[in-house]
Amino acid sequence: MSRAPRIYISAGEPSGDAHAAAVVTALKRRLPGASVEAFGGPDLEAAGAAVLDRMERFSVVGFVEALCPLTCNCSAASVARCGPGATTS
Repeated sequence: MSRAPRIYISAGEPSGDAHAAAVVTALKRRLPGASVEAFGGPDLEAAGAAVLDRMERFSVVGFVEALCPLTCNCSAASVARCGPGATTS
């Protein structure tokens, strides 16, 4: 007996959110029991992903500007991997 997969998706801007939403829709159709958690926006949420943190809070343009929100994205990935209450060190 196999467990349903648990998937984490990260989309940090609107076009990524739209593309990832299409992926989640296809995954949910193919693997109805799959649990999908995400760092994303309204499209991912509408597709059925549990959005752990909203991309709008962290959207930036530029390389250096993207480094600061990186720790927040890593924290969201940790929560997806370890469950609520998880922390990163």
